[in-house]
Amino acid sequence: MHAVIEATLSHALVSVSRGVGDARCVAVVARAAAPPPPAADAAAVRLFQAARATGMVGISRDEVAERLAAGALTPELLALSEALAAAEPGAVARLCAAAAAGDAAATAAALAALPSDAARAACSTAAGAAGGRTALHIAAAGGHRAAVELLAAAAGGALHVRDARGRTALALARAQEHCDAEAALLQAGTRDDRGGGGGGGGEEGGGGADLLSGLLLAGAAV
Repeated sequence: MHAVIEATLSHALVSVSRGVGDARCVAVVARAAAPPPPAADAAAVRLFQAARATGMVGISRDEVAERLAAGALTPELLALSEALAAAEPGAVARLCAAAAAGDAAATAAALAALPSDAARAACSTAAGAAGGRTALHIAAAGGHRAAVELLAAAAGGALHVRDARGRTALALARAQEHCDAEAALLQAGTRDDRGGGGGGGGEEGGGGADLLSGLLLAGAAV
């Protein structure tokens, strides 16, 4: 549900979830009326990003934060948490510095120094610079294709993380007209929200109205 709303109707709606495990429920509400999300510390955000990067698309950031606070991590989340704890504290900063310099060798070395795929995914998609930018954002904005390729591969499925202004790495590459970086992100599997073919494209085009109708018919709270 969260992924569908983010991909198609994030300009107008937001999905809100509360509770842990079987007691968790999801509602879809107008963005302007959405309650503020619960506070999530850096550890919860980093764990959520690692979970998304390793294919756990069915869990939200809020649930991760609530589970972490309650000491109720699933076995999969606990394993990820332990992998992240094993990573050096400066790993994200080193990745961001290498990405900013467009230094592919330094980027590869920083990734190789991390203890697991989960740690590499989390560090590649963790906000480590001003404006909530990740190493992948920084490399894309600078047009550093080789670094983008390395970071996108390490990030796994988490290619759509947004910075503090709501921009993905792909959006930043396009804004700076870095065609090589844009191509690398698309080839890595980044969703192209701009091009949706027929009906206006982008997040507002395509089947957004049909999806909203379906949600309403299904009883979603809007």
